[in-house]
Amino acid sequence: AGLRPGDVIDAADGKALTAFEDLRETVLASGGRTIPLEVWRDGAVLTLPITPIERDADDGAGGFERRVMIGVAGASLYLPATETPAPWTAVGLGVERMFAVITQSLNGLQAILLGTIGAENLQGPLGIAQISGETASQGLVSFVALIGVISTAIGLLNLFPIPILDGGHFVAFLIEAARGRPPSERAMQFAMSIGLGLILLLMVFATYNDIMRMVS
Repeated sequence: AGLRPGDVIDAADGKALTAFEDLRETVLASGGRTIPLEVWRDGAVLTLPITPIERDADDGAGGFERRVMIGVAGASLYLPATETPAPWTAVGLGVERMFAVITQSLNGLQAILLGTIGAENLQGPLGIAQISGETASQGLVSFVALIGVISTAIGLLNLFPIPILDGGHFVAFLIEAARGRPPSERAMQFAMSIGLGLILLLMVFATYNDIMRMVS
């Protein structure tokens, strides 16, 4: 749509905006049709056409819903005051955030498997790189927080019972404990090959999603 960071949207679809919620309501009411935005940029007023798209979004209650979006977020004209928590408080907040990421990741995976949201929402290395670049421009704190989220998600994936991942090795140890002997080397190699194939297919599919998202 030609929007840039720092643009101030004064009106949408001919309606003056006084809050970000006004823009959200106008976009939802558009039903996906192209609407004009009046944007203030560097002292000049521009009119930019934008076409909303449908995406699966967090509904705030642990689920997902289909929403019409234009891919922008509101920002305050003033920087809010920040407070540095005590070390022990920061640790507690970090643990709380970690479990929130795990819960959201599992809910998202369940929604994809059940068909509640589309598999096109999976993001691969290109999508992660794009988000990382955008977050880095917001400051070090936001970037470090994103690294924590990505690390937690990767750690969770590594615990899945898929051969070649740590979760798969744990399952093999359980089988060995139950049988009194480890699985045969041939069985392990076969399982590892399947696990590697699944991971590669997932990476290819996620990268394809990234490319299609960038093209569109």
